[in-house]
Amino acid sequence: MKYYEIGFGNESLSSTEMEDESRVRGFALDGIESIYIRIWIWKSVFILDLFEGFKIGIKDEVKFKFLIGLRG
Repeated sequence: MKYYEIGFGNESLSSTEMEDESRVRGFALDGIESIYIRIWIWKSVFILDLFEGFKIGIKDEVKFKFLIGLRG
């Protein structure tokens, strides 16, 4: 699974994250399964995914991110 993200909070404005959590700059499109918005405020992560719906998660790190992404 790959996650193509654009927004602020990562090292670059646009990036691709692989399943093994490695990240590269830019997009490497293979196919699109879903579109999502991820908002990470302190330790809480809110995800609105068009395929999986709304989810809330808790992380160990304190960050602020706003990302629009494609899952493929």
